[in-house]
Order: sequence, then structure tokens, then C-alpha cells
Amino acid sequence: AARGTQVDNKAVGGSHVAAWSKRLKATKRDAAEYDVVVMALSLANEGFAHCSREKEREELVQHYLAGLRGICATLRSRMAPTARLVLGGPYANNGYSPAHFKHLLAVLGELRKWEEVDFVIDFLQPVAHDGAGKWPPGQARDPGHPNAAGHASMFACVDVDAVLGTSTPTEAGSEPAPTEPTRRRWGGYNRK
Repeated sequence: AARGTQVDNKAVGGSHVAAWSKRLKATKRDAAEYDVVVMALSLANEGFAHCSREKEREELVQHYLAGLRGICATLRSRMAPTARLVLGGPYANNGYSPAHFKHLLAVLGELRKWEEVDFVIDFLQPVAHDGAGKWPPGQARDPGHPNAAGHASMFACVDVDAVLGTSTPTEAGSEPAPTEPTRRRWGGYNRK
């Protein structure tokens, strides 16, 4: 595998925070064998695109954040101290309005603050949405999912070195890059 990595994909399509919380409670599986754990749950799978009123959007976002924070705490408690917990941030959906988009940005900002999380993949970079939270033209398979071009755009958002914890920080005066993955937080990539 590239960079000497092995992947153990536990993804369950269409899952949401309640399903993953239940799954983690049921398994009690230790994650100490992993150097990096990536968790990504879509707001769309929570029904976010169907929230037409602001109060509904706010309540759903709070439910999502609370559930995801609990999942992160559980995962972190089962991981080795030097392992990295990486979250996939919110991403485009053609069912989103500008009112939804402001919440996507707020969720991304909140995820970056969490102490349990080492890095958040920013899928709201210009390459992966139209500036208002929808897929760029020609990049959607359906309203909620990217096609091959959309997947390529999302992959362009992934800084593999930042995910692995081996990248050099982008901010002036930051510490040099470690020689092996650590729980160190980088200013340009992580919550601080």
C-alpha cells in the first residue's frame, strides 16, 4: 500500500450519528491498533437538506454535533495515545440553500475546535462546492452524492500529510514537522 499503509474500512453507507453511537456502544472494540482513525458522517444523512425552517436546521445541527462529539470521545478513548483522529468535514449537497451553507461553515468551525480531533478535512474548499454549498456543475451523481469528478474534487481537499501528521505547518514560526505521526496539532490544519 502507498506510504506503507493498510486500510480497514468500517464505513456503512447512509449511516448517521445515532447509528454510529449505537454501533460503538455495542462493539466495545479497541482501536489501539490504528495509527489514524478517520470518521466522516454526513449532515445530509441526518436529514439536513429537508430542514426548511431555521429552527429545524439549528436543532439538527446541535443533534449532529452532540452525537458526533460523543462518537469522537468514544473513539479517542479506544485509540492509542499517539494515534490521530481525523474527521471528514461537511460537504456539498444540491439540496442545500444559502441558509444551510452558513450552518455547514459553522459546523466546520466547531469541529476544528474539538480537543479530541487532530485534523478536520475541509471539503468546503472551492474545488468541491460552488460557493454556496452545492456541488460544482457536472460533479454530482444525485443531489447528495458526487460523481467521479466530484470524488476527485473531494480527494483534492485531502492533505494526506496532515491526515498522517507528517506535514510541515504552514504558519510562520510553527514547529518543524515530526519524523513520525504524533498527536501534535498544527496551526494551519487543526483546531488551533
